[in-house]
Amino acid sequence: MSSAQPQRCEVSAHTLDDAGAGVGVSGALTVHVGDLLPGERAAVAIDHHSPHRPEAWGHIVRRVGDPSPDRVEPACPAFGHCGGCVWQHLAYPAQLVAKRARVVAALAEVPAVSAGAVEVAAVRPSPALLGYRNKGKYVCGQAGDHLVLGAYAPRSHTVVDTLGCRVVAPVIDEVAIWIRGAAERAGLTAYDERTRAGELRYAIVRESVGDVLVVLVVAPATARDRLARVAAALARHPAVVSVVAVENDRRDGAIVPSGSPTTTLHGPGTLTELVAGVPIALGAGEFLQVNRDQAAALYARVGELAAVEPGALAIDLFAGLG
Repeated sequence: MSSAQPQRCEVSAHTLDDAGAGVGVSGALTVHVGDLLPGERAAVAIDHHSPHRPEAWGHIVRRVGDPSPDRVEPACPAFGHCGGCVWQHLAYPAQLVAKRARVVAALAEVPAVSAGAVEVAAVRPSPALLGYRNKGKYVCGQAGDHLVLGAYAPRSHTVVDTLGCRVVAPVIDEVAIWIRGAAERAGLTAYDERTRAGELRYAIVRESVGDVLVVLVVAPATARDRLARVAAALARHPAVVSVVAVENDRRDGAIVPSGSPTTTLHGPGTLTELVAGVPIALGAGEFLQVNRDQAAALYARVGELAAVEPGALAIDLFAGLG
C-alpha cells in the first residue's frame, strides 16, 4: 500500500454494494464500508486499495452521528459472518427502494427508459420476509470432532455455521439439524478441499408443502453403508420423503455437476412442486425459484403481459424448468 494513499478517512454512505457494504466518497476515493447504511457516517480504517482505480475497502473505527432510521436488527444469528442475506440490517421498504434504483440504473441507457416512455415499476414486495426459501444449501465443514453445516464466510472458504437460519422454511432448518446429527453418528467427516480427504461436501434440503428432499453431496469413495445409515435416520423424520446421494469429485465450486452419479437412498428420489399449477418433479440439481409466492406472481405477470389465450403456442428457451 502506497504511503500516499489515505489509511483513514470519514465516509458518509449513499448506497450499498452487492456485498452489502455502504459506499461513499472521500475526496476522489470511493470507499466501501461494512455495516454502514446509506445516510450513516463513520470514521473508517482502510484495509485495501484497488491497484487499478481510486477505490478502497475498509471497516468502521467509530460511528459519527445517528444510525439510519432504516436500520433494523438482523433476524439471523449468523448475519455478518455467513456472507448471505447481506441487507438484513436494512428495513424491507428501504430494500425495495434500493432494488428498484438498481434496475433504473442498469436500464438508464435504454432509449425508451431514458426518454421516459417506459417507467420502471415499484418492486412487488414478498408477502413473507422470513421462512420463504424452499431450498437450503449447506457447505460441510469440520470443527474438531463435530460437523458444521453452513456457508462460506465472505472472501474465504471458512465455513460459518448457519443452522438457525430464519430465511429458509422452518422444516428445512429442522432437517438440517437432523442431517448433522445423523452424519456424525454414521462417522461421516467433512470433505477438505485442500487435502481432498473426508466424505460429506454439501447438503441440500428442498421443501414443498411440508415434504422434504435431502441431497447429500459426497466424495466418490464415501462408504455406502454409512450413507445408508444416514438415510435410515433421516427417513424417521416425518417430513423427509426422499434422500439421495450425489457424487462430486470436482475441484471447482460446482455443487451438483451435471451428469453426476446419483443414488436414491430413500423414497422416490424426487420432490413434487406445483409451479403455476403444474406439478413438477424436482431432483437434486434442478433450478427453481426459491420464493414460491414471488415465483407465482412472476409467472402470472408474464402470462398477463404475453396475453396468452387458449391454443397459443410458446417456445421455451433457456428457462430452466420452464
